[in-house]
Amino acid sequence: AAAAAAAALRGDGAVFLRGVVPSTTCSALCHHIDLCAKEALAELGPGLRRIDWKLGLDDEGEGAGALVRGALQYACGPGGVAAVLAGVPAASAAARLVELSVLCTEPGAPRQVLHPDMVYDADHAPLFTVFVALQDIAEEMGPTTFLLGSHQEARLQELRHLGAPGSGGGGGEERLGEARAVAPGLARGDAVLYDARVLHAGGANALRRRGLLTFSFLRPPVPAAPHRHNAGAAFSALPRVLARRLTAPDLAAGAELPPP
Repeated sequence: AAAAAAAALRGDGAVFLRGVVPSTTCSALCHHIDLCAKEALAELGPGLRRIDWKLGLDDEGEGAGALVRGALQYACGPGGVAAVLAGVPAASAAARLVELSVLCTEPGAPRQVLHPDMVYDADHAPLFTVFVALQDIAEEMGPTTFLLGSHQEARLQELRHLGAPGSGGGGGEERLGEARAVAPGLARGDAVLYDARVLHAGGANALRRRGLLTFSFLRPPVPAAPHRHNAGAAFSALPRVLARRLTAPDLAAGAELPPP
């Protein structure tokens, strides 16, 4: 199964993995994030629509380290993310954990425009990112749409920002008709593993908070910052997480994590 998933990831740029994190772990993380979101909304106001919570691996401060470590161990464990990445040369078993956060999309958030998370011709290896659904994602919550194969198709990369104000037509709708677009409805604990060059867009959320545990791997050498379209963008991880230089096999092993 891992070999087939690796082949799909190489060819399509995305693969969908069922039940990689137990429902109980996802629910516990959801509860923790709900408490954090409540504080943020109280401080910043109800207009807040998208939140990126950077997570630690220790229990100091936020107190969710054990939950996060457990979720990563399950996701990367037998037949999971570690085995899939090992079958993708652009990632390999040596790829390091460089991003770790929870992405929260609040009710009322609009649909995103099509975008990749890194440029098509970056001067470093591609990022490989995992989204784990922390709750069942109904259609009304805006599941993410992926354009399969767009990580290798320069023609499809031209669809970036399609639908943004002022983007114009430019034949984009016709090219979009050629694409293989999928928007999987994920159950709690399901995941998407994708090449960060793949075009994708989160849908409009008309129901309730959508929380995704997200973490990314990058094959060394790891640059100081990823090559994204928005200049100055950093890795979405706490410095103490980056400093550990953890691989997916490290996380899957479940051993005591080395100090930073």
